[in-house]
Amino acid sequence: MKKLLKPGFSIFLASLLVLSLALPGYAAGKDGKSKTSNLAFEKISEMPKEKKQIVEEALDNPGFKNRSELSKSETGLVNKVTKAPSTYLQDADIVKDESVLIYGTDDPNIMVSNTDGYVEVIEKLNESSFTINGELHKIHVTSEEEQVKKTAEEQNTIEAYSSSSWVKGGNPGGTWTVIWSGWRNLHLENTIGTYTVGALATLISLFTFPVLTSGMIGLASIFLGSIYTNTSVAKIYQINYKHQYPIYKREYYQAYAVWQGENKYLGYENIYYHRTPGV
Repeated sequence: MKKLLKPGFSIFLASLLVLSLALPGYAAGKDGKSKTSNLAFEKISEMPKEKKQIVEEALDNPGFKNRSELSKSETGLVNKVTKAPSTYLQDADIVKDESVLIYGTDDPNIMVSNTDGYVEVIEKLNESSFTINGELHKIHVTSEEEQVKKTAEEQNTIEAYSSSSWVKGGNPGGTWTVIWSGWRNLHLENTIGTYTVGALATLISLFTFPVLTSGMIGLASIFLGSIYTNTSVAKIYQINYKHQYPIYKREYYQAYAVWQGENKYLGYENIYYHRTPGV
C-alpha cells in the first residue's frame, strides 16, 4: 500500500510542476539549444513594442534577398534553422530599424545570420580561416590577458560565468569584483565595412568568445557605425565581473578600431545578467 503524501509536500511538488511548465529552460536538453533559444525569446519579449514587432515579423517571415548566393546544402541548412527558431535562435536585436537574427546549428562551428533579410552561413574552418556563403576568408586573432585567476576555484568561476544560462537584465547594485580582463584583437582580411552586422557579430563570437553573448550584436553595430569602417582591425577590451551574489554577473566591452597605427575608441557595451531559475 502506497503512503499518502503529506499536504505540504504535495503542494510543493505541484508548485514545481507548474514552474517547470512555465519555464521552458527547466527542460532544456543536454546540448543546451533549447535553453539558449528560450533566453533569446525572453530577450525578445522584453523589447519595446515596435522593436518586438520587427523581430517577430522577421522570424515569422524569413524571406531572403540573396538566396541565389547559397549552395543547395546552405539553403537546406538555412531553411532548417529559420523554420525552427525555438530550437536554433541564439540572439536577436534591432540595429538602425533593421532586424538582426543569429541562429546556431547542430555544428558549433557553423552559424547562420540574417541581417534584414540578407542571410549568411558562416563556418569557422580553423583558427585562421572561415567561409561566408562558401567564400573563403582569412583572420588572425590575438589576445592580451591582463588578469587571469589561476586557482581551481576561481577558474571554475570564470567557466561558470562563460556559460549560456544567463538572461540579460538590469543592474542589481551591490559589489562587483573583476575576475578577468584583457584584449581580443581581430585582424580581418577584409575591411570592417564589408561585413553585415550579423556576420561581424557572429565572427566576434566564433573567434573570441566561448558562447554568443548579448554584447556581440551591439559591438558589431558600434564598429559598423563608426567612421573607421575602412580599417580591417577590430579590438575589444573586455572585463568580466562577478557579483557578491552568484546569480548575477556583468560583462563590460570597449570597442576600438586601429587607424594609422592608433587605437580609436568607438564605444562600449555594459551588460548585466542574472541566472535563469533552476540553472
